[in-house]
Amino acid sequence: MDDRALQYVRRCIDWCRSCQLNIVLDLHDIYGNVYGAMEEPMPLLTEEVLQNRFVRVWELMAREFQNVTDIKVMFELLNEVSDASGAYPFTDVAGRQYDLSHAGDFLWNQLYRKCIARIRSIDADRWILVGSNGQNSVVYLKELDIVDDPHVFYNFHYYDPQVFTHQRAGFSEEMSEFDREVHYPDDISGFVTYLNAHPDWKRKHALVAEETSNDRDLMERLLQHAADFIRETGRELYCGEFGVMAHAPAEAAKGWVKDLTAIFDRNHIGCALWNYKYLDFGLLDLDGAPCSSLI
Repeated sequence: MDDRALQYVRRCIDWCRSCQLNIVLDLHDIYGNVYGAMEEPMPLLTEEVLQNRFVRVWELMAREFQNVTDIKVMFELLNEVSDASGAYPFTDVAGRQYDLSHAGDFLWNQLYRKCIARIRSIDADRWILVGSNGQNSVVYLKELDIVDDPHVFYNFHYYDPQVFTHQRAGFSEEMSEFDREVHYPDDISGFVTYLNAHPDWKRKHALVAEETSNDRDLMERLLQHAADFIRETGRELYCGEFGVMAHAPAEAAKGWVKDLTAIFDRNHIGCALWNYKYLDFGLLDLDGAPCSSLI
């Protein structure tokens, strides 16, 4: 890694130190990573050269920040991983049928175990965050091969149903085409009809493709996967992203966030709102002025 790139990370850590903030270093992308690659394994998970490069990045980070102890610098190995070798068939994102009998053979499990081992050869106590398959889906938490390491914890993201949280998102073809204001609670049967007419989008939204109501009951049922993970593994869990488009109806956005964080609190799940500034979900615009309906 070019030292000029590390300078940005060092500067960010200095800012956090001045504000007494801990930090999660999240690797958002790397050579060979393919977002949403659930039909066949992506190059990062199949090509040794790319895997070695991935591990070397974290080896470098471990050496670089080994002596930073005045604030916590946590490592999130890879954002929203996609591993087609996992337990769920591509057409069964909802998790109605799966085979966990060979979880140790799943490619993401193998790669993150190798990466953790390399970090541990340098730094025995660094906190490491491992995300679930299916772009950090709550359903895929049960695929994770739990590491016997008290400083490794686990992560998912939550934006369901996206017809609400991503409503009218300009970066999403299906949400732009559906083009409807959605509330919370609300009847979302129109989105079910839309998905039935668009099979490719139905696969993408399979987790909620048959759901007709955007309400707390849906939220409770989906987050039961997180509660089950905590109960069955005894490990800590963190929701590293949740949020609602800045232009969503204000009272609906506030109600969704209030109910979601109440469920997180009940299950002792740490969480981080996406996001602080700009990027469609931001609380503030680039000039620092409030722009989200949540404010």
